[in-house]
Amino acid sequence: MVVLKSTKDSKTPGSDYINASFLEVSSCESNPRIIAAQGPLRHTCEDFWEMVIQYHCPLIVMLTQLMVTSAGIGRTGTFCTILNTVLRILAGNLTALDLGHTVSILRSQRMGMVETMYDMTRNNSCFAIMS
Repeated sequence: MVVLKSTKDSKTPGSDYINASFLEVSSCESNPRIIAAQGPLRHTCEDFWEMVIQYHCPLIVMLTQLMVTSAGIGRTGTFCTILNTVLRILAGNLTALDLGHTVSILRSQRMGMVETMYDMTRNNSCFAIMS
């Protein structure tokens, strides 16, 4: 859960948090801190943008059905695994090649990340293409 600071402009009662998770696999400073959340619904849109502002998010990545996995959280987990692994490798951390460990850490922070073997093979396919 990502806690939001109260604002005078908040129109929605109970909008002091958003159903999202902070993700971190490595404490390496070159790795960005990621907030994983579902796309905002009509009644949570204001809270989503409030989160973006309060946490100074410089980039928003919206994953769609074009990236085929079992569910949105699977797509998010796949993206986070790839991003984190590539950044750790570029920083010289070859332990990043242990994808199972990376996925395990992500799952401990947001349940359902990379849910199925299909999601995991999608990760491996992406790395094969990149190498």
